[in-house]
Amino acid sequence: MLRPLHRPRETTDPGRRMRLAARLGMIAMTAESERSFYRKPLPEPAIAFSSAEGLGLFREALAAGTMGVYFRLAETFHTQEEPAYCGLASLAMVLNALAVDPGRIWKGVWRWYGEGLLECCEPLEVVAKSGVTVDK
Repeated sequence: MLRPLHRPRETTDPGRRMRLAARLGMIAMTAESERSFYRKPLPEPAIAFSSAEGLGLFREALAAGTMGVYFRLAETFHTQEEPAYCGLASLAMVLNALAVDPGRIWKGVWRWYGEGLLECCEPLEVVAKSGVTVDK
């Protein structure tokens, strides 16, 4: 069995990984991809959930019996539709996890919270451009 002569150095910089993939011919870099980013590194003191430290914290909390709320939130996970919708997406997840019935249709026959049902304090076009504060 052949083994590589050296192990590639791991990086947490998504832009660096993308440039490497382009050099290897795995993807094509475009002018647009040069002006954008795929993932943004977490700022300090945030801990990546899938990191060794994040998994350790998860195990500790699970062993301590304090993770009940996590599973209710995980069942209702929602990826935000717009970059500035983080507040609305978080609120939709919490309302769905708490089983609060919106009393109106989300899609099809489903009553469920999504960002579109949370146009309460600012028009969605405004929130898409500048986000929404906790106070609102």
